[in-house]
Amino acid sequence: MKRLIQHLNYDSHYSASLVYRMATEDYPHEMKRDQAMKDEQFKNVFLSAQERLRQMKVAFVEINNDLELYLFEVFASMRLDTDTWNTFRTH
Repeated sequence: MKRLIQHLNYDSHYSASLVYRMATEDYPHEMKRDQAMKDEQFKNVFLSAQERLRQMKVAFVEINNDLELYLFEVFASMRLDTDTWNTFRTH
């Protein structure tokens, strides 16, 4: 829950990476992340995506097994068609 709140209350692409990814879908660009956050048009799209996320519903599923949790995250992403924002790439 704490991480979700960060996406809703912060205006940094570091703290709100999901919102940044959503905004980039709506406003594709070639800018680096820092540049995009300084761009007034992109910033407006970012804030709009943040508001859209605020309107979404959230559900929780407690999964204690790490392997099951990992597999469930991938399954849920595919089933709910959120793979655009959940790439599962390592950093």
